[in-house]
Amino acid sequence: MWLIVIGVLLLAAAAVIYLYQHPEALGRALAGRSKRQRVGSSTNESDLEAETELPMGERLERLHVGQFVLHLGSSLQVVAAVTLTELQKFGGRKGSWRPTGREFKLIELAGDKLTAHMPAGEGEKSGWFMMQRGASRGLTQFMAGTKEKPGPARRFAASDQLADVRFNWDDDDWKMTDIGTFDFVVSGDGFLSGSGRCRHTMAREADGDRWFLFFDLMKGSGSDTLWIGQSIDPKVDIDDVL
Repeated sequence: MWLIVIGVLLLAAAAVIYLYQHPEALGRALAGRSKRQRVGSSTNESDLEAETELPMGERLERLHVGQFVLHLGSSLQVVAAVTLTELQKFGGRKGSWRPTGREFKLIELAGDKLTAHMPAGEGEKSGWFMMQRGASRGLTQFMAGTKEKPGPARRFAASDQLADVRFNWDDDDWKMTDIGTFDFVVSGDGFLSGSGRCRHTMAREADGDRWFLFFDLMKGSGSDTLWIGQSIDPKVDIDDVL
């Protein structure tokens, strides 16, 4: 046992003497250790740098619950992130819903606000909107109406989204631009939660630049909710995401 201890001490002493006589070897050893530490600690930093180099729209798409959106000087925390998978019905009224391959994003924020990445109309490219929750009591029935007296959404759908359908809600006039059906998956807990299916109605202010976005819950947990706001350019209107 003592022989082993003496041997270890002699080897350690020899190593110290060697490094003392060859300082360049000590420098290489310390540099190697420092490099390994830098590589390990810089992994998260490099990921963050790569994230901040992305266009602001893509950074919004990647947001998750707990992060913040800085919009026109206000800091708004993300409370829910919703992925919408667009569906289309094949086979007539009794056919089945199938994904179209398009997905859209909703970011629900504190203060009853919503950042939505949606198409403004049938076949149009997606745009970003910043919206505030609106009064929606009775809106579900109003939009659908009845077979005898169809509402705006029913009339617009019957025209394959081609008719000039206008309606008045909350003392403002709106023109229908888009309707659609989606499966949704939610991270967090907002006006939608878990997973399910919903329909949306999109309209534009007849004599202004505001937008009307209504979600009608078909299956799952949540509530029918109206959002009203304006289109935004993330590069201009979003200061940062954290």
